[in-house]
Amino acid sequence: MPDQDVIIRPAARGDLADLMTLYRHLNPTDPVLDEAITEERFPPSWPSPA
Repeated sequence: MPDQDVIIRPAARGDLADLMTLYRHLNPTDPVLDEAITEERFPPSWPSPA
């Protein structure tokens, strides 16, 4: 396996779609949330888009 740099950073709103894809993969029996509800509620500490 080639060496790769790893970057650790806080999640941002732009990461939400990929985060929800991962969540569905890890928890396939959980219901799929409506995109608007997901944007509104996950997580409330994310900064508003500029």
